[in-house]
Amino acid sequence: DDAAAVGDVQLEHDPTNSGLTIDEDHRFQFRDANTYIYSSDSDILDLVAPTLNIDSETAFTNATSATNTTTGALKVTGGISTQENIHVGGDATLTGTFSIGTTAGQQLVLARTASGSSDYKLENTNTDGDIIFTVDNNTTATPVMSLVGADASLRMTSTRPLEFNASANSITGTDAVTLTVTSPTLKLNGTTKTSVVGELELLDSLIFANAGSEANRFTIAEDGVTGNYVINNEVNNKDVIFKANLGGTATEVMRVDGSAGSLLMKGEQQLQFVVAANYISSTSGSVENRGLNIVTAGNGDLNATTGGDFNLTATSELDIIANTVSVTATAITKTITSETMASTVTKSPKLTIANSTNDAFGGILEFNKSANESANGVLGTIKG
Repeated sequence: DDAAAVGDVQLEHDPTNSGLTIDEDHRFQFRDANTYIYSSDSDILDLVAPTLNIDSETAFTNATSATNTTTGALKVTGGISTQENIHVGGDATLTGTFSIGTTAGQQLVLARTASGSSDYKLENTNTDGDIIFTVDNNTTATPVMSLVGADASLRMTSTRPLEFNASANSITGTDAVTLTVTSPTLKLNGTTKTSVVGELELLDSLIFANAGSEANRFTIAEDGVTGNYVINNEVNNKDVIFKANLGGTATEVMRVDGSAGSLLMKGEQQLQFVVAANYISSTSGSVENRGLNIVTAGNGDLNATTGGDFNLTATSELDIIANTVSVTATAITKTITSETMASTVTKSPKLTIANSTNDAFGGILEFNKSANESANGVLGTIKG
């Protein structure tokens, strides 16, 4: 129990715990003054050495959890290096950067995008290097997709699909020049517009529907498997309207009239044939009094041919203005009040009744009145 002299180290035996205690902050040194063991404070043991080797399996039995860089069962002020693997049984928290690889510029880095930022980045710092995502597919390591460094893009591997919500909704690179978008119902929701560059190939119907209800309004589809196609306004008694940009103005040309089941040209628009000068059009006037124009180009003929009867019915006058009118028919019947043939040319008009048979008789001009019962209504004849 004598007091230790200055500079002395005192060892004390404690019989209660069979321990040997070195006094105060004195230390056990090994080889030199830089390698030693001491206690810097109560309940603290310090092992100090320029290089400290622990050449055995070491168990730290204290179960204190770490909540920051200065708490936990094992606290290390400096860095830690290991030549073997590290297994973490609980959570691992990093406050700095996580890097795979030892050479700057050749690492995979997980870090904040900037100091204090809430955003994080996963970066391959190798020039044009990829980040490849791989899974174990039936015990086989299988690449699924890559972040391609040279293209700065996300690329699915081979024909691996990029799926949305369920496996039935996917985008797949079918081959090097084909992209397949698959879904039971595919919606293109361009709130302003949806643009397609190149061909748009539809293997079924083109359907326009009401927003919300999705009830079909207008369809273009094949008529069964005939190779024929049907353009159909499916709304009762509504039209299919055809417009063109006429001089900068959207102008209706014609419509398929749903209430009448007919093709209706708009106003005086022309239905043209081969050239613009061959056309059929409506004349101007009121709805009740509009006429119909049939016009041929230049000296072109207007031919009407039928295997049955050809009937011209006019509730008012029927005007035929021509240099020559040729009619070939077995019989012509006219039900008229009067017929006038007029000309401004000398010695015309001329009425010719011709017969091409090789005999002595020519044509016959017969005057008939149905009320004359004798001679079958014939009043008289002029024979050529």
